[in-house]
Amino acid sequence: MLTFRSYRSSLVAFAGFLGLLTAGTAGAMDAVVPTDFPTINAAIAGATDLDLNGTIDILVMDGTYTEDVILNRSDVVLMGASAEMTVIQGSGVINTLRFDGVTNSRVQGFTLLGAPTANVVSILGSTGCTLQQTIVDGGNTGIAVRDSNDNFIVGNEVRNNVNGLKVRTSSGNTVATNSVHDQVKSGIVLRVGDSNLIDQNLVTANGGHGIRLREGAGNFVSGNTVTASGGQGIRVRQATTTTVSGNVSSTNAKNGLRMRDTSGSLVSMNSFNGNGEYGVRRRGWLDDDFDAATEGIQDPAGDNDLSGNVLGELLED
Repeated sequence: MLTFRSYRSSLVAFAGFLGLLTAGTAGAMDAVVPTDFPTINAAIAGATDLDLNGTIDILVMDGTYTEDVILNRSDVVLMGASAEMTVIQGSGVINTLRFDGVTNSRVQGFTLLGAPTANVVSILGSTGCTLQQTIVDGGNTGIAVRDSNDNFIVGNEVRNNVNGLKVRTSSGNTVATNSVHDQVKSGIVLRVGDSNLIDQNLVTANGGHGIRLREGAGNFVSGNTVTASGGQGIRVRQATTTTVSGNVSSTNAKNGLRMRDTSGSLVSMNSFNGNGEYGVRRRGWLDDDFDAATEGIQDPAGDNDLSGNVLGELLED
């Protein structure tokens, strides 16, 4: 389980991982759509590892592809030629893109369009997979992760969905450097999972809560900017040993941080400013520490900035 002591080293490793992702896929493609295969699903089913590099590398040229893509092979890299111009338009009956029980597969560089009747992306029963540099637009949930561990959701734009991004009954996932904005309800939701990292996301103008976490242990919410939420900026409930560190949560309609029924949390070096209610509101806590640098259990504000909120710095109810 990720601990506070190992948190900094985990971020260093993650930064290195982002560098590798930015580099993309080296070498020749094993298949090109529509040159070698007429559809993306046909390429997933039929392409082979021609260069024997251990992955099946599929390039999808610019255009609009009307299909629901099911990625049910491991070790596949599916790359769009450009995120803005390589569009997959889903039916809205099922997911526009589904990772289905796979390992070590990656999708990047697309616009994925859905409808409020279905999730745009689902990652189901999958491990070690990546979704990056992709626009996710117009679904029920933009990206839904369930029963899946150690995946990376990085550098995406998630917009105009009912809910932006949900991770449920999943552990060890990294949700980082995404722009999550203009959902009808919440931006990022994490429920029933341990040791997940929600890091350096821009979460703004969502109708519900910005980031919502419930029922898990050892999760990290760090370095995010959460603004203009219709509910709480960050909400943590029924969770243990959560770290909330280095976030800016401001101009939200309710509280910068709302905590309820929590224990062993570390809330350190955050700015909870300019919110419509309080900087921090908490209820039902045990051994939550608001200062990483000072020995012992510190109460709010600790080393956090709680200034400039409409109803005050803190409500304990």
